[in-house]
Amino acid sequence: MKIVRNQLTGNYFFRLFKLFPLVIGWVFSVIKEGTNNIVLVGSNRGISYSDNGRAMHEYLLKNTNFDVYWVTDKKRYDFQTVRLGSVYCYYLYFSAKYVFYTHSNSSDIAPLVGHFPFFKQPQRVFLSHGIEGLKKRLDVKLEDADVFTCATEEEKRIKNRYWNVPPEKLYVTGVARYDRLFDILNRREQCLKSNTIVYLPTWREWDIAKEQSEFVKSDTYKGIVALLNSSELRDFLNKNNLTLLIKLHPFFEKFSNTFDEFQTERIKTTNDSIDNLIIKAEMLITDYSSICWDFFYQKKPVYFYQFDINKFNKIRGSYVSIEEIVSISNFSFDMNISYSNLEKTYKNFKLNKKLSSFLPPHDQKNCERILLAAQESIHNDKNT
Repeated sequence: MKIVRNQLTGNYFFRLFKLFPLVIGWVFSVIKEGTNNIVLVGSNRGISYSDNGRAMHEYLLKNTNFDVYWVTDKKRYDFQTVRLGSVYCYYLYFSAKYVFYTHSNSSDIAPLVGHFPFFKQPQRVFLSHGIEGLKKRLDVKLEDADVFTCATEEEKRIKNRYWNVPPEKLYVTGVARYDRLFDILNRREQCLKSNTIVYLPTWREWDIAKEQSEFVKSDTYKGIVALLNSSELRDFLNKNNLTLLIKLHPFFEKFSNTFDEFQTERIKTTNDSIDNLIIKAEMLITDYSSICWDFFYQKKPVYFYQFDINKFNKIRGSYVSIEEIVSISNFSFDMNISYSNLEKTYKNFKLNKKLSSFLPPHDQKNCERILLAAQESIHNDKNT
């Protein structure tokens, strides 16, 4: 009991210590009242400059006069940044007009502020990091926000029905990073063949806390290795003169080197960003990742390799079943790699009208609609 008590006491003092920057930042924001022109943008725990956070950040810098900061963990960039969880970050947060984030306010922008709802908050805009459908949210409390962006009316229905978000907080805006995709799709060089396809498996919450020695014994590792060792895959790559690039989810990048030994002339791990891989790859192989919608948006084929579908459905599940998606298109999903299905998906893929209904409009106004939603939300709050 004494050991347990000491551990609890230690955790208590650690949490108290972590609160100091928040409290000091809040005090400074009260003493030194800001201009209310500050905007914070963050993504993926500050680990990387990517995703919808990057798209929104670039849009704000280019098209507005806001004092914009990117929230980062340690990395330095050639634009204005602030360190996640620092006193200055909290000062900016409590002085800000808007904050935009992809995962959660507490992970991307301001840890621990959820414990102080009575403090004045900026307008919080939850960008999400992809279109919801193939993966249910983890069974954890959803942090409140003033705006929940939705790619389409279908996603709005999901967030209202399954997330219990009130309709007045749901705005159909599109997806921030699709502004860039739309721009690239309209350039001639995008039509050139890259002779590369990309494998982007998503992360599994049941593996994330494992050490490397445990991960290499997991079903996830064995499933990925089965793909890389597949003669069906090798035949497909050789026949079509393709190279497969492997990129793990950021939460799983610590395990990337466990797949180095499986590299060949046609199968390679890559340090390229996911943003770039989405653009240059001709086809995607994935399991349940929302990256599939980025490929569909570009009218590129997607092959679903779901080696642990039964376990996934039991533990996590999806809002839209892969069977439903497959039934309205002409691509494949397999628990084991199939040469014929790879060929069919690569050569015969066609985006039909029903599948297109899951995608936002093809234009370059996604970020613009998101900012308008944030502004409308502030206006609505003032009138209530």
